[in-house]
Amino acid sequence: MKKLIYIFMIAAVLVSCKKNTTNEPTPVNQQTQEVTFDINTILESPDRAYSVPNCNDSIDGEINKYAQIIIQDAGGVIDTFYAEIYYVLGLPYTKAILLPINDLSDSCDTYVLKGFLVWDNMGTAGYDDAARADDMLFKAAPLPGSEFWDFAVNRVEWQFEVCAFFKTKILIDVLCFVPNDYELFGFFWFEITEITVREMCFFGDFCLKDTYIYEGTAYDSSDGGVFIDEAAIFKIIARHQKPGGQLLPMVGSPFDNYDWLGVGEPLCIRYPDYDAGIDYYEFDLYLYAKVGNVMGWVYLYTFEWQDKFEDTYDPGADGVYEFVVGNCLATETDMLFPPYMNLPANGTMKLYSPANPGNLTGAYWDVEFGGFGAGFDIVAGVVYPGWCGDKFTTIGYGTHNVDFFTTLDPVAIMPGPNSLTDDKLQQLNYLFNHFDTYGIDMYAPSFPLYTPIQQSMWGVIHSSGGNVPYAPAGTDPLAVTMATQALIHGVGFEILPGGDAGILAFDNNGDDGLYVSQLILVVVDP
Repeated sequence: MKKLIYIFMIAAVLVSCKKNTTNEPTPVNQQTQEVTFDINTILESPDRAYSVPNCNDSIDGEINKYAQIIIQDAGGVIDTFYAEIYYVLGLPYTKAILLPINDLSDSCDTYVLKGFLVWDNMGTAGYDDAARADDMLFKAAPLPGSEFWDFAVNRVEWQFEVCAFFKTKILIDVLCFVPNDYELFGFFWFEITEITVREMCFFGDFCLKDTYIYEGTAYDSSDGGVFIDEAAIFKIIARHQKPGGQLLPMVGSPFDNYDWLGVGEPLCIRYPDYDAGIDYYEFDLYLYAKVGNVMGWVYLYTFEWQDKFEDTYDPGADGVYEFVVGNCLATETDMLFPPYMNLPANGTMKLYSPANPGNLTGAYWDVEFGGFGAGFDIVAGVVYPGWCGDKFTTIGYGTHNVDFFTTLDPVAIMPGPNSLTDDKLQQLNYLFNHFDTYGIDMYAPSFPLYTPIQQSMWGVIHSSGGNVPYAPAGTDPLAVTMATQALIHGVGFEILPGGDAGILAFDNNGDDGLYVSQLILVVVDP
């Protein structure tokens, strides 16, 4: 799936000299003029309307290369020039070509660069038909409308002037091209900076917790309607920092697979890699999913790498980097994200009094959320059974401003300090999904079962390491048993569709932005 395309930034310099044969003073040179072209390597493609050269990377070495340069003069006549290629310190150049100045009264002629190609003469020198019969096309400048046209900053079809008695420097971007010489008033040499255009392809799976949630959305438009395992619709916002440059949006970004609903083919993105230095890239991955009751783009991850994606991330033998959101695939994938939970970023949390146990749900707390709209995995105005996440931090009853996270999230994105680790979150998830083994219904706990439930959570959260839970004197034996099993088996536990995860509500202590480590845990179906 991956294709490598080599691009060269070519600096063409126009130089002219004329011997002074009279007693008149020598004309003063004019100011140097710079013109920039970007020319990129093209791959053969069946959907392109014209034939373009493949980059044949089996052609290598620094001999037997020549450039074919196609130029149109002011009268519309197109001529082709050939120039041998040579290398200085590993960088390719063309020998100079000379272009005539026909309008001597003006001392300048206008030309248009129409094409630039690089050939390997395969050991047969010369440019006539017989000598070129076995030559192999090595590289070519992208033409208007071609797939790589947008990679060029300044392109072929660029108009320039050749003037007597002065020097003009022209910077051109082309693909692996080198210089040439000809005889008349102006001559060019091409200074080439190599660029590799790389391609990386992405494909995703989106595990839904229930198909009805996505009925009537774009996922319902794919063949067969909505399934638990859907091809993910996603987009990538791409940024690139070339050597010595700034981190800027890539041409064409954002890229997405919405047009084909993620079905049938991966999303492939081509990116330029300047060979002369280190390039840096950031690709932000967003999933198309429900946010409340509406569809939107949900941030998942940022890929970061230098030069070559595959040096940092392993796409496997197929060359496609695959990701899965959720745990509905049995086969291994390149990157696994936790199941998606549709939660508001923040809201309010009301803790009813008295606690221990709550007077409505039989849990440690009765918890009511609010301050957000409809469609989320928690419902405003509904009273949930809640549990204490930190035994040693006090939180009072009443209404609190909170930020929401889940036990599927990494601890690194949560406010701190807190008593959690990624391992402890996985162990909690194991605990939540094995309460039924002990005859406990987390959605309808009853007194006095709230005691071993709450103590088993504290046993995991406040464990000091290993498989020994936190269990002070008086801890319920069932709580010790459940916490011990979670510590032993919980690290790496993955929640399957239909399983239980926890919502973590971090009290931000009003509006002053200061978080306290107390958190309330509500178990819901992810």
